[in-house]
This record gives sequence, structure tokens and C-alpha cells, in this order.
Amino acid sequence: MIKWDDGLNIGIKSLDDEHKNLLDIVNQLYESIYNNEAEDIIEFIYDKLLDSTISHNNNEELILKECNYAELSTHKQYHVDMITKMKLIKTELTNASGYMDAQNIHKHLIELLLTHIITEDMPLDKTFKTCNLIETSYNKLSWFDKLLIKTSETFSFTKRLLLSALIPLMGMLILGLISLWNHYNDYAHMKNISDISHMISDVDQLAHNLQIERGLSCGHVSSKKSIFKGNLKEHYLILNKNIEVFNSKFDKIKYYKINNIRTNIKQLKSDIKTLDNVRKDIQNKNISKKDIILLYTNIINNILEITSKIAIINNDEEITIYTLSLSSILKFKESLGLERAFGTIFIEQKNIDTQEYERFKELSNTQKKYLSEYRQRASKKHKEMLNSFIENSKIKELTAYRDDIKNKNIKNLDSQKWFSVMTEYINSIKQFENHLLSDINTLIDNNTRKALKNITLWFVYTIFMFISTIFILYLFERSSKLQIYQIVNAIKHLADGDRSLRLDPSMLNDEMSLIKNAYEKTRQELLVADIYTQLYKNQKEAELKNKQTQNIKLEKMAFVDSLTGLTNRRKFEELSKLELERSIRYKNELSFLMLDIDHFKEVNDIYGHSIGDEVLKHFASTCLKMARGIDIVARIGGEEFVVILPETGKSSAYIFAERFRKKIFNSKLEIEKNQISYSVSIGIATLELGQDKDVDIILQKADKALYEAKNTGRNKTIIYN
Repeated sequence: MIKWDDGLNIGIKSLDDEHKNLLDIVNQLYESIYNNEAEDIIEFIYDKLLDSTISHNNNEELILKECNYAELSTHKQYHVDMITKMKLIKTELTNASGYMDAQNIHKHLIELLLTHIITEDMPLDKTFKTCNLIETSYNKLSWFDKLLIKTSETFSFTKRLLLSALIPLMGMLILGLISLWNHYNDYAHMKNISDISHMISDVDQLAHNLQIERGLSCGHVSSKKSIFKGNLKEHYLILNKNIEVFNSKFDKIKYYKINNIRTNIKQLKSDIKTLDNVRKDIQNKNISKKDIILLYTNIINNILEITSKIAIINNDEEITIYTLSLSSILKFKESLGLERAFGTIFIEQKNIDTQEYERFKELSNTQKKYLSEYRQRASKKHKEMLNSFIENSKIKELTAYRDDIKNKNIKNLDSQKWFSVMTEYINSIKQFENHLLSDINTLIDNNTRKALKNITLWFVYTIFMFISTIFILYLFERSSKLQIYQIVNAIKHLADGDRSLRLDPSMLNDEMSLIKNAYEKTRQELLVADIYTQLYKNQKEAELKNKQTQNIKLEKMAFVDSLTGLTNRRKFEELSKLELERSIRYKNELSFLMLDIDHFKEVNDIYGHSIGDEVLKHFASTCLKMARGIDIVARIGGEEFVVILPETGKSSAYIFAERFRKKIFNSKLEIEKNQISYSVSIGIATLELGQDKDVDIILQKADKALYEAKNTGRNKTIIYN
């Protein structure tokens, strides 16, 4: 049976109702043939189908004539061919009967009807719409919605896009957006530079404090009197606070802004974690001076590298020069810090290691190199400023200490004095760094404000241009989207299996018309596929049903005792093994009952085998009624039966057996005016876990118990012991 799909509607109610009627008649014909109804009834239904088809074709041709359809003659020929084919199919009715004939005739008629509706009638929708025969809700729309529809029908999709692109102000709007975007990028970049550059002061301060801690640590390890121990502990607190501030500020900066220094920051955090253990070794003097200098120098060099990388990430030449100049000064100050550390070691130990002495002398050349790099990059103002900080009042005293150390005249030198003079000199360089860093931040802030001003001006201009063009673009944009959304919605319906949604035919032969036609063709093909799928499904369901019926009959014959309806011996052997395995696996109780009808041979001899069969049926029926759903009742011989009681122990099995035995003993059968009474003997055997691993062993036990019941008077239940 084929049901009507609303996707087959062509939009004219009278024609759609006639199509539905034709489908109903085809379905009636299918049922009549399938049910082998009388030949005159089948012929009557088919004649009704022919008459209804001819009447429908005449009505359709009349409508097309009123609409002045140009290809009416071609469409009439379609109708003639359809009637001819239906008359040919009628000849198959003579010998039609049963399932296969009904399927074939039904299939041919459905194919004819679908071809008529989808291939011949649905392409007429543009003609029907021109004649205002297809019902629409156009008059209920608002004036703006009508304007959108009128626009989409008057201008093709390509023309609407072209007109939108040719609006003179659109070019200015695009230019404004591009400029706005460029200025925004400039501002975002400067803001990025500002955020990161403000970290330089924290980087500088962190390096400066690490340099001091390095010098104090070297002095403490070298000193026998621990004269630097107090200063070192105080400096630990200062550096810890510095590290805490640095981490706090760093965590507030977004990671994408610092990709080029992320490795350095990660390394710095790792190094800082190791400081606590190193400090303990320094306090206890369990670390060499060489290791102290190496550890702290590596940490400081990693920190100083951050400044160099920050200089690379900005696009402003002046800021880059300032930052590179600062980097040179930071490295210069680091060489001074190393000089302070080595000098402190030499004076405290009153002994100069040859290798360390060579490094100490090389530091002078290193300092000259960094000062030379700085003077090549720095402005005149900053060069003069540096000279004023270098040439301070302590320079002569510092020079004297340097000369004594270089000449190895260290016996009378004071390490604390050397450390103090050197620290004062380094602090003066630090003050210059602060001035230079302040100039860098001022320059960055000025550039950031300038970029923000530019972006604000361009934003105002862009907003003005956008508002002036928005209404013109809005009309064309909405009209374009109207058609696009219609197609998208229709495609979603197709994807969800709904074939009923049809798109109104486009009045223009444009690109959107091609899309709509492609959708409509797809929808029609899917409709045909759905109908054929339904036909195939119906056919397969009928075949499957027939096959299942045959399988059920065969299974019943194979596993069910034909007389009593109980499980036969073959099936019992299979089920009993499965139940035994399950009980052993899960350590469940399991009982077997062997039942034998007492003196059954005498029943057959006295009343005959037919009455004996009725007794067996009564016995089986009683047993099935009393058994649980999980129990298995089987006939394994003439009057021998077995009941398997899963999850049942001896006492419960005995209660069941006794109840059944009494039920049989108290029952009276009236068969062919004969009143028959009989009894049953029952033997019970229960699974013994760990011993019984075979069904036959348990059955033998039950059989022995049954044999004892028989020999001790019958009509009793015995449990195997």
C-alpha cells in the first residue's frame, strides 16, 4: 500500500484531490488482487480507475486551455499514452491472483501515476502561477515584504549584487574600513608593545637584585668569618618580593603577546624554583664559587635576553634603537656584577685562581665592547647622560681597587669595602637605566596615544559612511537573502525527509532560477525514490513475514514434542547443558525432577492409546501450569518427563514435586465417558558443586531416586541421597 505524500501536491486543490483519488483506487485494486477477490470485482475497480483517469485528464486539459498553455497538444498526447498503457495493463488481470501478481500490477500503475504527476504535471507550476491558480499569501504580507518580493522578481540575483557593488559610496566605505583596520592594527600593536615594554623595568630590577645576590653569595662562600651572611639573608627577602611582583605582572599579560619571549620566561620560572635549594647550599657553604657564578650568570643572561627580544617585536625604529641601547647597558652592568663577584672572591680568599683571574681581566674588554655598542646606537643626549653617571666621585677609588686586584696586591684589601664601592658604581648605572627606560616608556605612550587618536578619527568617519549607505544596501541585501533563505530552508526540509516544500518558480531566467530548478528536480527525484523505496519495503516485509512463518513452523517441528507441546529430548539435552554450565559458573542451586506416570501401560491396555495420549496431554498441561517461567519441562520418553528447576535447592524442589504429585493424584479426567485417575512417581537430584559436571550424572541420580519411588509403592517423591 502506497500512502499519499504532500510533496506530490501541485498547488491546485481540485487536481491534487483527483490525484489522491487515483492513488486510492490503485491501492484498492492491489488489495482485491492480493485477496483473490472475484474477477468481476477486480474488473469493476479497474474500470473505475480508467474512468477516473480519463475524467482527470479532461479537467486538466480544460484548465491548461484556459491558461493558453503553448504546449497543450504535447500534454494531451501524454494523456493518450497514459490511457493506452493502462489498457494494456488491464490484460494482465485475466490470470492475476496472489501476492506476486498484485505486486507487479500495483508497481506498473504506481509508475504511471508518478510519471504523470511528477514528470508531466509539476513542470506546469509556472503556467498555473501566471493564471493565479496557485494559492499564495501575498496579499497578507506587509508593504516592505512585498517590496522585497517585487525587488527579487524585478532584478536578478546577479544584477542586485552588481548594483550593490556600483553604489559610489560603497568604495569609500570599503576604503574607510581598510584604513580603520590598519589604524586599529597600529594601535593594537603599540598597546602590545606598551604592555610588554613596561615589563623591562621589572626585568631590569630582577637582574639587578640577582647580580647583588650573586656577589653576596660568592663573598659568603669565600669568607671564613661569614661577614656577608646577614646582608645575604636580607637580600633574599628583597629578591623574593621582586620575583613575586614580576610573576604577578607577567601573568596579567596575554600569552599571544609574548610568543618570542615565552621560552625565556618559562626558563626563568624554572630557574627561580631551583634558587631555594641553591640558597640552602650557599648558606651551608656546600657549593663551589664557580657553580654559584655559573648558576646566577645563566639566570641573569636569560633575563637580559628578554630585553633584546622585546626590541625586535615592535615596528617603531626609534623605540627599537632605545631598547637595544638599554640592552647594551644591561649587559654592561652584568659584566660589572661579575667583576664585583670575582673581586670579592679574590680578596676574601687572599688567593687568585689563574682561570678566574683571566676571566676577571677579560671583563674590562667586555665592558668596553658593550659601551661601544651603546654609543653607536644611543642619541647624543643619552651619551652625555651616561658619561655623567660613569664619571662619579667613587670612580678613582674603584680604579685603585681594580689595579690592585689586576696586580694581585690583595693582601691589604677589604672585601666589604670593594663590594660597597662596586655596588655604588653599579647603582649609578642602574639610575641611568631607569632614566633610559623612562624615556622608552614615554615614547611608547606617545605613539600609543597617537595611534588611538587616528583610530578614533577613522572610526567616526567610517560610521558616518556606513550610515549614509546602509539603507540602499539593506534593500538589495534583504531581497537577496530572501531567496537564499528560501532555498536553504527547502534543502533542510529535504535533508529531514520532508518532500512537501516546493519553491515558487522564478519569473526571471537568472542564476537563482537555475538553483530553484535544480532543487525542484532533486525533490521530484527524491519523491520517486521514496515511493519506490516504500514499494520495495512492502514487498520485502511480505516476503520476510512469509519466511518467518515458515521458520517458526520448522523450529516448532524440530524442538517441540508434537503430542504434548513440551520440549523434546533433543532440545532438552541442549538446554540442560546450558543451564548446568550457567549454574556452575555462578554457583547457583539446580534441581532435576524425573517423573514417570504410574501404571501407564495399563491405561493404554484398558482404554486404548488415544485415551492414553489424552492422559499425557493432561499431565504435560498440568506440569506447565505449575512450572515457573525459568523452569524447563521436557518429555524424554513415552511416559517419562523431566523438569529442570534453576536456582532451586532440595527442599524447594521437594515442595514443588509434592504439590505437583498431589495435584495429579487428586485430578479426575473424563474422556469419552470414562473417568480416569492416575498418579506419578518423582525422583529428585540436586547439583553438587565441585562434583557434578555432566547432566547425565545428575539424571542418573534422579533416575535412581525415581526407581526407589517406584519400588517402594509408587505415587511418592524421593530425593536422591
